[in-house]
Amino acid sequence: MEAERRCEADAFALKAAATSALFTRGLRGEAQKETEIGLMPESWGVVPLGSLGKIGNGSTPKRSFAHYWKGGTFPWLTSAKVYDREIETADEFVTEAALTECRLPIVKPGAVLIAITGQGKTLGHCAVLKMQATINQHVAYVQTDLEQANPSFIRGYLETQYEYLRQVGSGGGSTKGALTCAFLRGLSLSLPCTEERGEIVATPDASDRKIGLHQRKRAVLDELFKSLL
Repeated sequence: MEAERRCEADAFALKAAATSALFTRGLRGEAQKETEIGLMPESWGVVPLGSLGKIGNGSTPKRSFAHYWKGGTFPWLTSAKVYDREIETADEFVTEAALTECRLPIVKPGAVLIAITGQGKTLGHCAVLKMQATINQHVAYVQTDLEQANPSFIRGYLETQYEYLRQVGSGGGSTKGALTCAFLRGLSLSLPCTEERGEIVATPDASDRKIGLHQRKRAVLDELFKSLL
């Protein structure tokens, strides 16, 4: 179990280093230019995140209204789900009445979800949605134009900005700090050509598969250890 923990930590460190290099140097060996968000290859552009798709957040239907929850079939997600990175399942569901009366957003597959509040490490984490769902007020969505930006590329870039997002969201040390949709719309993002975007995301995706493998192996060993006890 300890060996798997070390391998997982090493894989996380390798992914962080590789991703940071990819989003500042690219893959073409180009000369770099200085921009308002740091160094990047000369052919890359800087665009606001809001230019790549619609950004918004959701809400929580009143728990005391049983008809919002009882018999619900539409997936409703909280910020805890952003740790999945690729969200394919939901833990809670709401009814059609909740969607209509609470004006919940219907977020389509391919959206990037971002935790905009949260204690611990939750704030700033993001994931790609793989199914149709709605969300609570602690999650923002970026419903990207798939022709303009690969959702995995946006997620990868936002991961390089994790510490900055947390700094902004903490509100100068406030325990109730949060990111806002207005801030996310104006957040600058580096953007290479479409072909290079696809090549760049292949590296963090491979790292995630390796990390996932070590996590699954550690979980199996943990169950074995408990059984032995």
